[in-house]
Amino acid sequence: MDRPGATDKAKVTVIGVGNLLMADDGVGIHALRELSREDWPPEVRLVDAGTAGPGILPYLEDTEAAVIMDCVRAGEAPGTIYRFPLEAVEETILPPGAVSLHDLDLAHAWHLLKLLGRGPSRAVVYGVEPARIDWGTELSPEVAGVLPRLVEAVSSEIRSWLDRAT
Repeated sequence: MDRPGATDKAKVTVIGVGNLLMADDGVGIHALRELSREDWPPEVRLVDAGTAGPGILPYLEDTEAAVIMDCVRAGEAPGTIYRFPLEAVEETILPPGAVSLHDLDLAHAWHLLKLLGRGPSRAVVYGVEPARIDWGTELSPEVAGVLPRLVEAVSSEIRSWLDRAT
């Protein structure tokens, strides 16, 4: 996994967001750990952002495409997987209450990058509807059960973007 200040521009940056101590809120980090088991080319950067919010700004600035994985409350059944453009967070297309505190920081970071004319040309968010956000390091059965589907969807997206770049 990567740290801020990397010198090479990544083609695809995958950012896991969440709190591993708050059950389903850690789904983005759990998914990132699963993705890190694959043998990705150097053009793919995996970033564990924790709950950093604006701390992901350097990673978004220095990449051609970005995938952000997080817990998203949008009112569907626990374990529902969402895919939406990062602009949806900024434009508040999501229902009220769908965006967590670190998403709000992400929206501000994304808006700032756009104002500066920087950042990835493509950025999507994969979110999973939580069943439980409470103290605990284990994912709920509903969210743990969809983790393989989330990882496969993100893997496919990465490969698709790498194929288009070559």
